[in-house]
Amino acid sequence: MRPKCLGILACSVFTAFLVVCGCYYGPQTITYFRLRPMLLRSPDDPPRGWSSVPHPLEDLSTSAAGGNVVSQYGYRFEVPWGDIKSERGDGLIELQTGQRIRFLDPQIGDGEPISPQTIHSSASDFARIFGTSMHDSKYDQFTKIMSAVPPGWSPLQSRSEFQRYGALLQIKGLWFEHNPMAPSIYSFQTKNYHGFEVSGLPRGWQNVTLHFFDLGNHWFVINIQGDELHGVKITQPEINRVIQSFGPIQPGTSAK
Repeated sequence: MRPKCLGILACSVFTAFLVVCGCYYGPQTITYFRLRPMLLRSPDDPPRGWSSVPHPLEDLSTSAAGGNVVSQYGYRFEVPWGDIKSERGDGLIELQTGQRIRFLDPQIGDGEPISPQTIHSSASDFARIFGTSMHDSKYDQFTKIMSAVPPGWSPLQSRSEFQRYGALLQIKGLWFEHNPMAPSIYSFQTKNYHGFEVSGLPRGWQNVTLHFFDLGNHWFVINIQGDELHGVKITQPEINRVIQSFGPIQPGTSAK
């Protein structure tokens, strides 16, 4: 074959390659660069915490201060603070020392972290991105969401991976959009649970949310709030007391 013909063939192949790449990556590249300014925001811009990823909890010390045992929805945990001031049926507990605790009803909150509702999509669109059913445990789903960060999203990913990762970022952004500051995310492990602590304590924000996952694929959420402006503080050893003591109420026991 003559060199001129070889050159024409090479140009044709290269042109066809560019057309195929443009058709495959073009739409998601447009989407990516349309959203790129938001992806490059400072971690202190909403949604604050988008760039936070889980790290093992290093401070494992546990407060030995006196306190109370809180019982809600068939589960119990210890709080190393003062007497209970009020305890409502919706899981809100207020303590005499000022801390506020909300234990989300497991029957309401025990859904799938990744679902059509969490990404505000139709069932058909969700199935196109994630399939007709979630095979990952709720803990694994939650881990994927917490581990997703803006730099991990690329227009050079496959279409399915681009859509999945974008959906994870969307969920994480919706969860963190109202944070007043970027929280730290810690992973923890107890005898019967593994989970995550989403904590504002390292930056002086007195808000901690604990996510517990058991071997039965159930998801439990406890939010704990202090108020630093009024001297109501919570510390990591106090949070560790809640983490280490959480579990089902055993037959024959009672809560104070």
